[in-house]
Amino acid sequence: MQFQLRATALWALLAWPAAQAQVEPSASVVVVGDRSLAPDPARTVSQHAVLQAVQEGATRVEDLAALVPGLQAQVADGGLTSSISLRGFAVSRFYINGLRDVGRLFVRDLATVDTVRILRGPDALAAGTNSPGGTVWFEGLQPAWQTQHRLTAAAGASGGWRFGLDSTGALGGSRGSQNSQNSPLAYRAVVQWQDGRSAPGGISLQRHTALAALAWRYADGGLLTLEAEHQHNHQPFLFGTVVLGGQVRHDQLYASPDQQSRRVSRRQALHWQHDWAPTGAGRLRLRADLGAAQVQRDETLIGFFGIRTPDTLSGYYTRYHDRYLQHDARLGAQWQTTLSGATHVLGVGWVQSRQRFVFDGVQNIGGFDLSVAAPDFASVDLAALRLSARYRSERAVEAAWSLQDSLRLAGGWALHLGMSQLRYHVAADRNRAGLRAAGQLQGRVWQLGLAKTLASGLVPHASYSEGLEPNRGTTRLGDWLPPQRAVQWEAGLRWAPADAAQGPQWPHWPHWHLAAYRITQANLPTTDPLDRTAFVSTGLRRVQGLEASGQQRLGTWRWQAQLNLQQTTNLGKTTTAQGDAFAGVAGRSAALRAEGPLPVFGMAPLLWLQWQATGARWADAENTVRLPGHGLASLGLRWQQAGLVVNASLHNLFDRDHVATVTALDNVYQGPQRRLWVSVGSSF
Repeated sequence: MQFQLRATALWALLAWPAAQAQVEPSASVVVVGDRSLAPDPARTVSQHAVLQAVQEGATRVEDLAALVPGLQAQVADGGLTSSISLRGFAVSRFYINGLRDVGRLFVRDLATVDTVRILRGPDALAAGTNSPGGTVWFEGLQPAWQTQHRLTAAAGASGGWRFGLDSTGALGGSRGSQNSQNSPLAYRAVVQWQDGRSAPGGISLQRHTALAALAWRYADGGLLTLEAEHQHNHQPFLFGTVVLGGQVRHDQLYASPDQQSRRVSRRQALHWQHDWAPTGAGRLRLRADLGAAQVQRDETLIGFFGIRTPDTLSGYYTRYHDRYLQHDARLGAQWQTTLSGATHVLGVGWVQSRQRFVFDGVQNIGGFDLSVAAPDFASVDLAALRLSARYRSERAVEAAWSLQDSLRLAGGWALHLGMSQLRYHVAADRNRAGLRAAGQLQGRVWQLGLAKTLASGLVPHASYSEGLEPNRGTTRLGDWLPPQRAVQWEAGLRWAPADAAQGPQWPHWPHWHLAAYRITQANLPTTDPLDRTAFVSTGLRRVQGLEASGQQRLGTWRWQAQLNLQQTTNLGKTTTAQGDAFAGVAGRSAALRAEGPLPVFGMAPLLWLQWQATGARWADAENTVRLPGHGLASLGLRWQQAGLVVNASLHNLFDRDHVATVTALDNVYQGPQRRLWVSVGSSF
């Protein structure tokens, strides 16, 4: 497990949505949204770009990556953990309704999510701890006082299916009555079943999720919400495939279908927020969030460990138990007022997260061989394998407090200033000798952003931000390693012509955004050449890129596009064999989507077509094998009549073999094959 701290600049000056909401929007569009439990941005300077969680065939955040520049779906922990990268860096933190999401071997089912905020680069400050490229903030489904029930059923050509129930409404009074709308209590209940098989491999993909929430409007402007979530995930560890002779071994999964998997995740949260009506002193909002999560894991893994010869793989077998506890807290205050002719949004916040886990089991590495051409797990005598013990225990505490001021100045200028103080401590035990300090960090970072709104609707902007990330280990003198330090510069231009009082409203206006950025991360750890048991922090890496995104309506058709160009460089290498570029990060990516009505048989279903392209990537850290890029096409229809919605989609239309993610020659995950997906939803 990695524990990372990152504070970056400018909560809201830079990101601009690729699109905004329209009536009955397509399920994959980028929209602008605001919920009572969402991050509190400086609304005087910017809006948030978010993704609707319900996309054609999407069940997890990786399925939403196509139309966001700099966002790339990945596979972590054999598919047992949600994983994406932003601007070349793997996302280390996901958040749900203001708190850190379950932080160990957990996949958030999109059935529990309303919208997904993709906070790139300096836009991630208010989310708290995050990696250099940014973070993801889930806005979970919340209780509503308008009664509504929804049933959904979906099935795919590969045999997978999903069934869900979502119910919300006021407690007290009859449906639609005045008494019901005035009730102080509302509920939300969500149940989602998923079952299916991986293709290739035929591995079971079972995940069952339940969510219950209760909201209490105890006063005007006051809201208290209690959430409880329970998930059973029985998907085994998917070991993926390999690169041999410079070619990916497609249509073969080197994982046994007989793996036994049981992961139970629970999460509870309490949210309080109170908004005071505007007075002569301005507007005040106070907020507090408390959360806890527990994960229990009992699992058997049977797969491969690495490439032994061009014809064989070394086998891997393990059994273990994993227990994880997490406690989170967040406090915040925001005051909007006018001082000396400038509108200020002053914010102060404190956040803390505590994690504790114990991992215990046995394993065998390389005790059997597998044929690359035809792996036969049934012939492996697991009882005859020599097993060695595995044990790991960790306890981590990370905290940060921040102070921000976003100012709206005369002449269309907006200025953002921010400061965060970070603290981190981790203790670890790998041999049952007791927990001992393994790393610590304390430091301060600063942020600065500036934007100017022109009469034409153009908004140039620029920002500077710093970030810290803890290193583990000590120098040969016994000192803690200095923290990894990141510096990010960004400049850009967005365009959204609109009436100044009303703001940009889809579908009347186009929206375009262009940004250039540069992220440098220093003090990466590497082994001390004078003492192999100690470390030095001499590694240095850089990512620089250009992002463009936008949307436009032409007649009855709506178009969205994105382009991402980036260059990754290892300036100070952490090993002698390390290559110049990051493994698995594409230097180019693009996507184009069009959607519009298709008159047929007196109806007008929505037709959508999407194309996405990913450029070439290095398959290994040494930069010895380069995988070619690929392009994927998908299309679908969406028909709605009253409360009934029918979706039919065909993904990877031409059944192109492609790689979803790669970090090493023996850690490759094949992208999804062609898939037909049909869903039916009914609201009542």
